[in-house]
Amino acid sequence: MPQLFSSKNLLHSTQPLVIGAVSSAATLEGISQVTLTSEECDVLELRLDMIDLPLEELQNHASHLPLPLLITARHPDEGGHGNLDASARMKLLDALLPHAALMDVELRSATEMLPLIRKAQSQGVGVIGSFHDFAGTPPDDHLDPGRLNPLS
Repeated sequence: MPQLFSSKNLLHSTQPLVIGAVSSAATLEGISQVTLTSEECDVLELRLDMIDLPLEELQNHASHLPLPLLITARHPDEGGHGNLDASARMKLLDALLPHAALMDVELRSATEMLPLIRKAQSQGVGVIGSFHDFAGTPPDDHLDPGRLNPLS
């Protein structure tokens, strides 16, 4: 199902967005059987590294979800499950790309995932570059988006 909002609209929202994280097969199966509205949740994040379903089932569920989807398959060092390498994470992300409004890729993986990032952009899927530091907040200069931008 085409997403209801473009990724550009989501990223430029003047209001905070409510993102519902879906991190298990049971939650995904349950959500795909209920009616969600944008009044309850703005975006559904599918944690593809955590949802243990075959790709065809993931795609089928994603095609029935009524809200914009943020897809992510996290790097193991940034909270990812299953110790998936970049190739495995890219396979998951690529399979769900037709259903996504947004895709999250850790900055540490951006260079090796550049072909998928470019594909997402060419399809109108917004790309979020993320960084997860579970020990604390890094200094401002470390978070400067221009410092690690593989697209520039």
